[in-house]
Amino acid sequence: MGSAPGFGEPLIAAGTRVSSPGCNVAGSTVGNTVDTSSTWPASKSTHGKDVQLDRTPGAGAGYSVLAYLDEHRVPEIRIDNDMLGLAVQLQWSPETYPYLWYWLEAGGVESFPWFGRAHVLAIEPHTSWPATRVTAVRESTATHLTIEPGEERHGFVSVSVSGPELWHSISSPDLHQSNDTPSHRNERNFL
Repeated sequence: MGSAPGFGEPLIAAGTRVSSPGCNVAGSTVGNTVDTSSTWPASKSTHGKDVQLDRTPGAGAGYSVLAYLDEHRVPEIRIDNDMLGLAVQLQWSPETYPYLWYWLEAGGVESFPWFGRAHVLAIEPHTSWPATRVTAVRESTATHLTIEPGEERHGFVSVSVSGPELWHSISSPDLHQSNDTPSHRNERNFL
């Protein structure tokens, strides 16, 4: 169970920075298996190539990544495109979503449904990993969530978008503009 915010161009471009303070890479999907853990930002692509999760490649780089992050010191991840001055910060409740799926598609799937054209990064807070059937999760990582009859679970996922020039050209009645920082950063929070 989880949430799947996805981000594309122009935010996701060659050299976009991804930072996740103090997390661990619990594993990554390589082919039909899950690779062993590593230290942020090292991981493997779905084809077994060594990749770094802290920088996104350009469109058509020819690889995909599905990595699983855990042990977050701070439950947040930030995506920064310095060329555009555009940033996204994602926060979540770690007691509800202890794992974060990091899915990057940069031309690695040349068949259906992407045909080598997708360029997207999804940062997905989840209750378990890997991305497979519940039975396989139970057998491989035992991170499945069990909810007892009558039990309730609550959590949140928050996305903040900021960029000094971004919101000047957008007209929206529900957009909250805050000029209380030295850079006059404008933000919009989604719940």
